[in-house]
Amino acid sequence: MKNDNDIKNLLIVDGDNYSKQMMEESAKKLIKYAKISKNGDIIILDSSLSPDDKLRVALVLRFIAHTFDDTISETITLKELANLLSERLEAVGSRLSQIMKKENFAKKVNKGVYIAQYFVIDKFLTDLENKEHSIGSGKKRTTKSGSKRKDKAVTGVGKDILELLVNNNFFKTPKIKRRNEIP
Repeated sequence: MKNDNDIKNLLIVDGDNYSKQMMEESAKKLIKYAKISKNGDIIILDSSLSPDDKLRVALVLRFIAHTFDDTISETITLKELANLLSERLEAVGSRLSQIMKKENFAKKVNKGVYIAQYFVIDKFLTDLENKEHSIGSGKKRTTKSGSKRKDKAVTGVGKDILELLVNNNFFKTPKIKRRNEIP
């Protein structure tokens, strides 16, 4: 069992140093997905992110950027999010509402102004990295029993088209219509 002082030191940390260190680690993870300009405009670099993830990235990016530069606001407005996602205010508001209810990801500061909850940032970035790795793994599909899927044999009209046209490069050679040919 640990000493009471060790537990106390683990539980109670110096807020400024702890948050700066945590935000630096989070910023390293976030850089490959988005960046932020000096005036607070968000630039999404990874276009494969889902709209919900883009929303989360924007909230987190503003929060982290504020820890490095006080001139950048840590909050983001619904209008800014709608412009970023190129969606209507109502749609973005609905998405944000769902994220807030299900994940407690952000909180409402004022009407139409939101801020990310600092305690969900690390989990979100870890999940985002895991999604990226799982998509790029390139695994072959398997059946329910776990065996590899076999290619199906082509039959019927598909077989005729495959044998006569595709395998004989019919679609790869240009066809020239001659004037004296009958249409």
